[in-house]
Parts: sequence; structure tokens; C-alpha cells
Amino acid sequence: MPKISSKYIGSVVLIPLSDNTYCYASILEGLSFAFYDYRTDFKDKDIGKITSTDILFVALVHFKVLNQSNWEIVGKKELDSRHKKMPVFYHPDIMNAEIYDYTLKKLKETLIYKTYEKRGMQDGSIYSASHIIDRLEDYYAGRDYNGILQLIVMVENFKAKNNK
Repeated sequence: MPKISSKYIGSVVLIPLSDNTYCYASILEGLSFAFYDYRTDFKDKDIGKITSTDILFVALVHFKVLNQSNWEIVGKKELDSRHKKMPVFYHPDIMNAEIYDYTLKKLKETLIYKTYEKRGMQDGSIYSASHIIDRLEDYYAGRDYNGILQLIVMVENFKAKNNK
């Protein structure tokens, strides 16, 4: 699996949302990005301020996102210990009967947006720019993230079908 080039690690990325506001993320190791609970109506380039805010979630992001989206690198800062601690990523396996309940529980937990350190696990799907924007916009609109809701429905339907 291709990774984002190591030269980008520590870069802070500005992410335009559809309501003309901006969110921010730091590029971590591999395909990981830390998304901050920080939204502005201007392009903030104060890297220290951005990276000191709470981390909303960490997600794996497709390696081409920097070339194929309107995300913009606004600066770079060496990663501190908070940014080097990575969550455990899991990938929902709706085909494995032994982990249905575990998967469903973890999917539902991902709807609780708090700092990732307190939640322990993150969905290990690799996201596109549009998926991340949807997740951020859902969060700031006070909605549950629709992508995870769809996975929950899939798990529940598969479980109901196979428990007949």
C-alpha cells in the first residue's frame, strides 16, 4: 500500500468545507492524519495554535489526497509525543460471525466524537478527501457521521439475515 511521502510528515493541512469555513489536520506517519477540533472562517496559518487544539479524530487518508483535492499545506511542525501516539485501527468485518457484536459496538463508539486518546480505536478504512469533509461537516452540524451509520446498518442487516 502506497504511503504519503515522509517529507510531508508534520505538515499542517487546511481543509475547505462547503460552508466556506476551514478545518485543519496534521500529517502523521504512513497514511494517518490527525484532524483537529478547530474550525475557522479564515485561513489560519498559526501552526502552533492549530496543533495545540484537541484532536477530534485520527484517520487513514488516501495517499493521493494532497494531489487530488483542494487541501492546502499551510506549514509544518515537528510532531510532538501527542501526535506520535497512534490509535489502534480496526476494520469492520461483517462476514465474521464471531465478532459481530464487537464490530457493532466499535462502530457505534466511533460516533462519539471526543479526542481519540479517550476512545482508543479508530475505523481503519482509508478515506478520500470527500469522506473526511463529510465527517467533519457532520460533526460541526451535530449529526452522526453517515458513513459509519451505513456500516452499522450493514452489520445489523447481515447479522439478522444470518441469525434466522
